[in-house]
Amino acid sequence: MKRNSTSSKLLAIALAVALVGGLWPQGAVRAAEPAPAPDAAQTASSQPTSVAPEQATSPDSAESAADAPAAQAPDEAPAEKSAPSLEEAPADGTSAVTATPKPAQAVESADSTQPTEPTTPAAPAIDETRIAANGVAVEVHAPEGAFPEGTTLVVREADSRDAMAAAESAGIVETRATDARAVDVSFVRDGRELEPAGAAPVRVSLRMLSAVRGESFSAIHVRDDGTAEVVERGATASRADFDATDFSVYAIVGENIKYQSWEFFDASGALHYAVSVKTTDFTGSDKEAQAARHLATTGVPQISQGDDTTEFVGWYLKGADGPWGEAWAGYPDTVSFDGSVTRVYA
Repeated sequence: MKRNSTSSKLLAIALAVALVGGLWPQGAVRAAEPAPAPDAAQTASSQPTSVAPEQATSPDSAESAADAPAAQAPDEAPAEKSAPSLEEAPADGTSAVTATPKPAQAVESADSTQPTEPTTPAAPAIDETRIAANGVAVEVHAPEGAFPEGTTLVVREADSRDAMAAAESAGIVETRATDARAVDVSFVRDGRELEPAGAAPVRVSLRMLSAVRGESFSAIHVRDDGTAEVVERGATASRADFDATDFSVYAIVGENIKYQSWEFFDASGALHYAVSVKTTDFTGSDKEAQAARHLATTGVPQISQGDDTTEFVGWYLKGADGPWGEAWAGYPDTVSFDGSVTRVYA
């Protein structure tokens, strides 16, 4: 009878342990890391238990042993849930997906939207000034695209006598030029002279530290073949501004103005009318003929009829306070621009 009582108590202990294990929260058991050590009661149920003779003969101790698991179970706190690892299977039974880190990629957000530094054009504009040995300052403005990057302005003194001769040969000045200042202007890159690209001209200004002598001035371009052309006829003795698309020798040439004049005096000896033509009034190689045609269209002045004792019969030549001469024949067919002044009297 005593042996059967002991077996019954052991069976009661095992049932109590099983009951406690079935009521314990499954999530807490599964989430706890590391897994909890087996309960002493569960170990006792799975392994043969030897009972000491003293415990077997004491009913009170057996009852206390049966009650011990039920009293201790509520005192244990459930393990806190930790974040699931990348390889933990989901609770719904689907297969676990292992997260694979993506390779590093170029960031395109901030760098692609930030403003970039302005780039230098491949053919930037050129604004430079150079002074030649003869005191001629050359200032240029070449627009963007005219010359490649790295092109510089080069200014050298040129022979003024060659410029004057070219101006005379081209008929730019009358008879002889009186003075000139000349410079050879070029644009150089890597030792090579370049001409501007495109149709946009280069703005050029010539400044003379020493003024050119003369009464009339022209800015000219002497080409590589020695021929000359006017680039500004309204130049002054110390300045010229013009546009250019071809570069070689440029100069300001001075000349003395050539003219021819006629003065008309009335019977009292007062100046009644005057007309004069200058070489600078006309262009081309036939300035003399042009001046004659201009005088013909101007016409001969007339004197109004005075009282009954005077009558206007025409214009006559005579010297100052001298005797009357021949009748004036009128304007010449060709003007000589010899600087003469013809005086005629009514």
